[in-house]
Amino acid sequence: MRSAHSSTPTLLRRSRWRWRAALVVIITGALLASSVSASAQTGSPVGGGPDSDAQQVNDPAVAFYVAEYGVSEAEAIRRLDRLGPLQDFLATIRELETVRVAGWGIDHVGTFVGWVWLTGDTPPQPASVVVADAHDDVEIRTGAAHSLAELLEAQDRFGNGSGIGPVGRVDDQAGAADYSDAVTFTAPDMDTNALHIGIDPALLRSVEPSEFQSPDGGIGPVGNANAPATPTTATDAEVAALAAQMTAAYQGRINVAYSIVDGRGYADTARFEGGRSMSTCTSGFAARERSTRTYGIIAAGHCRSSQVMNGVTLPWLKGYASVQADAQLHEVPTGAGHVLTSDFVCSQHSPHTCTVSGDISRYRMRGQIACHTGMASGTSCGTVDNVYFKPTYNGACLDSDWGLSVDCHNLFVRVQGSTLRQCVGDSGGPWFRRNTAYGIHKGGTDRFDCVKKNKVAWFSGIREVETFLNVDILIGNVVTLG
Repeated sequence: MRSAHSSTPTLLRRSRWRWRAALVVIITGALLASSVSASAQTGSPVGGGPDSDAQQVNDPAVAFYVAEYGVSEAEAIRRLDRLGPLQDFLATIRELETVRVAGWGIDHVGTFVGWVWLTGDTPPQPASVVVADAHDDVEIRTGAAHSLAELLEAQDRFGNGSGIGPVGRVDDQAGAADYSDAVTFTAPDMDTNALHIGIDPALLRSVEPSEFQSPDGGIGPVGNANAPATPTTATDAEVAALAAQMTAAYQGRINVAYSIVDGRGYADTARFEGGRSMSTCTSGFAARERSTRTYGIIAAGHCRSSQVMNGVTLPWLKGYASVQADAQLHEVPTGAGHVLTSDFVCSQHSPHTCTVSGDISRYRMRGQIACHTGMASGTSCGTVDNVYFKPTYNGACLDSDWGLSVDCHNLFVRVQGSTLRQCVGDSGGPWFRRNTAYGIHKGGTDRFDCVKKNKVAWFSGIREVETFLNVDILIGNVVTLG
């Protein structure tokens, strides 16, 4: 699709920015020590250490990486072990180049390399060059037209697809069309230095209004509505035609590079139809509420508030599909000797479960391999390509006071992969990498096809979930509840 602007990164040749070996050793050592210390303080894994042979064999990310990127199993393991340190180096450079950062990522196709992209052609800070020079798989690229801050500001001003650029809303302009209902997501794309706007022309067709479910099937504080009838799938030609119309309509109204892209099939993956209960969703991580010290299970907030698990009714404590995280907490009752653990299903091979050893900031997820388990689709993996994903399809997030569908904030994480699966019933399930908790499943494409692969999925980052629910997930714990 058409882009309003384009930027081509310039790779800074290390030979131009060589520094004395002693300086490299001293500064890089200090930076690495700082990264390790910070990670130790937060309880999050630094990454990079090889696991046991059994862990590697049972790690679904290894098989995914081999199939997705065409490398040997040994090379896949090497790269996966390298992701943690690479994220540390990229984070250090981003901190040093805060104002100029346009994006960052990890290239898995071709040369395996982590990179930070800066605006303009001015050389980076000497300390940044030191970090890049010390590692053959770290690069600093220049020449971006827009900073990440500018892309995020444009995404925020765009709103739900009708508020654009410095001139306000499209539907406030005389004779301008309102395309907001067709916009399913917005996401700053750090690979192209542009704002991506996902569309589904089928959503502009009229559908029957939704009807409210019974109160006991409600979500959070406001109740829940059935999803509207699914409109006929739009064709490629319809997507191209609408993209052309929107590109013309938005010309000069969005002050950064942008692309109108295919956003068909984006939806949450809980089953609302037919009065299906919360039991049809997937349980996530075990957690403890910080203020009340109550133990419970996290699930997706857009699932029903009534849940039965293992024949036990789990009372709803808090949560719904909020703008910052799609999550709710269900209490595991005391008095019956129930056992709550930090284990979760992480593999289709024996052993089937893993034990949570920590969580991770979503800013460290870009370029990482992430896996998820859903009760309907099993365990599969993909590559994280966006950590500022903003779902805008109808019902993606709710206003807690009025129960109305509103735009989510750009705090969700998107994953893609040729073998990635997801479908209805998977909502609430854990996203993870080895023993590290990544988040709670929210939605994806082709939600009614559990067998089809090559999907797009998105989830609530685990730290956003913990903040929203005011909980801490259990780490290496087994709790008997009286």
